[in-house]
Order: sequence, then C-alpha cells, then structure tokens
Amino acid sequence: RRVITRPARKLDSVSIEEHKKQDLVEDIKTYLSHESKSWYANRGIPWRRGYLFYGPPGTGKTSFCTALAGHFEMPLYILSLSNSNINDFALEMCFDALPTRCLVLLEDVDSAGIERVKKERKSSKPGVMMGPIPQKGVTLAGLLNTIDGPVSHEGRVLVMTSNSPDNLDTALLRPGRVDKKVLFGNASNEVTAQLFLHIFAETPSEKTDQKEASQHDLPALAKQFASFIPDDKLTPAEIQNYLLEMREDPVAAVNSAAKWSAS
Repeated sequence: RRVITRPARKLDSVSIEEHKKQDLVEDIKTYLSHESKSWYANRGIPWRRGYLFYGPPGTGKTSFCTALAGHFEMPLYILSLSNSNINDFALEMCFDALPTRCLVLLEDVDSAGIERVKKERKSSKPGVMMGPIPQKGVTLAGLLNTIDGPVSHEGRVLVMTSNSPDNLDTALLRPGRVDKKVLFGNASNEVTAQLFLHIFAETPSEKTDQKEASQHDLPALAKQFASFIPDDKLTPAEIQNYLLEMREDPVAAVNSAAKWSAS
C-alpha cells in the first residue's frame, strides 16, 4: 500500500527540452555502467546517484521518471512521503525491500512536512509560542538516513520531485544525496512544438493514404502553433489538455491557439 509501480512509457512520449533529456540520459547511462561501478568501488565512494526534479505541477517530472525507467529497463517504485501513516521505520523497510537495480521516485518531498523552517504552535495567550508542531510521518533525520544509510543499496537511481525546492532543508540537497538538479518549467516553444507533434503524429495502426499526405504538413503546423503560444507561460499539461480536445483537427488547433492562450 505504500509503494506504487507504473507501466513504462517511451522516452520520446515525454515533451522536454532535448538538451535536458539527452543530458539526463547520458548521466544515468554513465552512472549505471560497469566501468562506473568499478571506478566508485576502487575509490571507496558509495555507488549512488540522486536527482532533484523541481518545478510547478504539470511540467512532466513524474512522467519523465516513468520514461527513464522504461528506457533503462528498470523497475520504477514511487513512494509518497505525504502519507502521515508512513514513519521512519516503514520508509526504511520499503527501501530495504526494493531490488538493487531500480529507479526510486520520492514524489513532492516539499509537501511531506520535511521543510527547512518548522512551523510554530501558537498559544491561546497573545505573543506566546509553544514550540514546533510535533512531527508526523517521516522525519528529516529518518529520510536522510534512508537515502544514504545502510538500506540505501548501491546501484539504484533516486529521484525526488518538488514544487517548491526553497522549502527543502539544505541537508537533503547536498551532493551525495542530490547530485544533479533539473528544472521542469513551463513549456518553451520547443516543448510546445513537441507536444503538437506527439498528439497529431500517427501511429502505424492509424495510417491511411489520406492521413499520410496530411502528416507532411505537421512540422510546419507545429512550428506555427508554437509561435502562437507565449514562451514559458503555460505548463505542458495545460497545452496537452487543449490539444487533446482538438486532436481530430490539427489545423483548427493552430487557428484557435492564439485566442485560447490569451483566455
């Protein structure tokens, strides 16, 4: 009940800037290589790699994790720390039970109450503070111990996602726990065009002679569509939702784009 798995998806099904995608793929590929394992072992360095994907909701953080797991043929395990029924012991048991080679995703760590500044309780008397609110669920110390303690088996890929990284304790973000931070922001023109092509491109089972001719126009339509959507204003999820509603008519999607994005 505490661990969720999801089916894999293709890497090209997630719209993200190409340089970010390739950088992450190459980084993980290097980390998982046999040469990397030996290099770490020869120097007595724990063979671990951690990532923080941060940005607003709907920007593809979880989707890209799912695609990465599929690309590297690794099982994906998603743990939510916001469940107050999960304590430090339960989290350690979850990590200890996971296979050695897998991708572990800790979703929305900023919403789990593990923050840099603890909230104070207010007394009924004006001006009197009663100290920190008692911690429920996973504590910061428990999370840190799980990430790089005895149950953190080597060879795994750890990804944490956050909507508000400024709320996270600096101890959680230090190198060795988080080795690379990646911003997932609102859709750039590049991502907007990718989304258009992904929605309207045909799969082999959908191809017909009539549709095949119209497919040649898609790159130009995608570029035109992206020009009507303000750069870095809308999330990929918002744009995808619009395109899904228009999925039968790419030309209409382009013609209505400017009005829709301004609404």
